[in-house]
Amino acid sequence: ILAWLFGSVALVAGLVGGLPPSMVGLFVLWGRVMTVVFGVASGICGLLSDRRVERVCAPVVVALAWALAWTPYVATMSEAAWRTAHPANFTVELACRPVAGREATTADMERTSRILRIRLESIRQFYAPEQTSTGWLVKLSLSSTDDRDQLIPQLAGGYLSFHLTRDAAVGGEAPAGYAVRAWHGDVGHGIQSLWVKDIPELTGEHVTTATVGFGESGLARVEVTFDQIGATQFANITGTHQGQRLAIVLNSQTILSAPLIRERIGTGGVVIDGLSAGDAAQLAASLRYGGLSHPIIVVGEHVL
Repeated sequence: ILAWLFGSVALVAGLVGGLPPSMVGLFVLWGRVMTVVFGVASGICGLLSDRRVERVCAPVVVALAWALAWTPYVATMSEAAWRTAHPANFTVELACRPVAGREATTADMERTSRILRIRLESIRQFYAPEQTSTGWLVKLSLSSTDDRDQLIPQLAGGYLSFHLTRDAAVGGEAPAGYAVRAWHGDVGHGIQSLWVKDIPELTGEHVTTATVGFGESGLARVEVTFDQIGATQFANITGTHQGQRLAIVLNSQTILSAPLIRERIGTGGVVIDGLSAGDAAQLAASLRYGGLSHPIIVVGEHVL
């Protein structure tokens, strides 16, 4: 119980006092581990005791230790304390944009709500997103305009989609179902144009992890891993469209990369090369807690 109290107090003090999330997480983890350790040790001592009462109580002590270690009430109380100390002074209205005519389903909206909540917690904002008829209303506690410029892209960004392409003819119009997009092209070729298919073959909803690394050129890259469904779809795409480029598009606007498909890729992931360190870190942060099935757009901002 003492270990649990220590972890709880550390969590509340960390959130209210502004400790880094990693430090708060260490305090909470320490409190939980110590709770389990002391609880299990007490249970073992009880089982080894000669007194029947202690042997009977031992399983209860172990169960109580686990219950206290993982109780959700600590987090709920600490978040309430944070909201009291940091009143909301800014709201953002967000909405899901249709993808090639496909509206977001109820399951898509629920998944996006969970991702938004995790993203908010990761940037130390503990107001739960309120779902509306058209999207979400998000409350924020900001200390400056710089906070707004930093936080909004982390909330509304991170929609990744994979599109088949065709090489654009000079001066020609894109065929039906395609749009002309510019990208920086291969090394030494400058800016090029591609006909990018409107309907994506795969979206970020099947992304499970994203980590930042560095290639041989020294440029940053993001290593993306898919879930089982995404890995199967990606393997099928690369297996049946060899010789075509696959455009990796961020937020339905920017082509991050358009590698030429040379062979079937069945590793369950993809590497996005040629990014700056800042862009790679932001992309990985957006995808770290799960990718989006539809792009999120900002439809309104209000100062309270």
